[in-house]
Formats: sequence, C-alpha cells, structure tokens
Amino acid sequence: VPYSDGQIRPSLSNLWRPAVFLAIVVPPIYFLNKRFNTNFFFLNTGSEGSPLDILIDIMGNPWFIIGYIALLLILWFLMYLPIYIIDSRRGKRRRGYI
Repeated sequence: VPYSDGQIRPSLSNLWRPAVFLAIVVPPIYFLNKRFNTNFFFLNTGSEGSPLDILIDIMGNPWFIIGYIALLLILWFLMYLPIYIIDSRRGKRRRGYI
C-alpha cells in the first residue's frame, strides 16, 4: 500500500515492540550460535565486505554488537525521519503517530 494512501502509517509509539523483541531474542541466540557454531542474526560474525565486518575489525568480537545496535538505531532514525518531515510540513502530526 503506498504511503500516500494513508492506510499504513509508521508510528514511533510502536517502535518499542521490535526493540523489546530483539532484547529478548538476541541474547539466547548469541549463546546458541556459540554453542552450535552457527551465525543466526549475524551475531557472532559478519559476512566479508558487510558493514558488520568493518565493525568487527574496529571493535572486535563480541563488542561489535554495540556498534550493531548503534547501526540499527541509525537505520530506524533514517527510516522514520522522512515521514516525520512530511507530516510536519503538512501539519498532520496526529496523536499516536510520529
């Protein structure tokens, strides 16, 4: 559904849901990856040439996960910023939305 339709509206008030999900799911997956030598969610290593590979080189393992979280927050910000700007200019900032 296109954004101009107005049926799907990104909402900052719902952003806590994926954050809580990740906070609950990521720690066990990290340790299960270590135990079974897997790499779900790319928590234990990044693929060559990916931004995670750069983070691992700079921060080391497992500390790159802090950079991974920062990268996620930056991406969320960049995804929500255009919608916030458009709504601000149109004067359509409604309760419960950005």
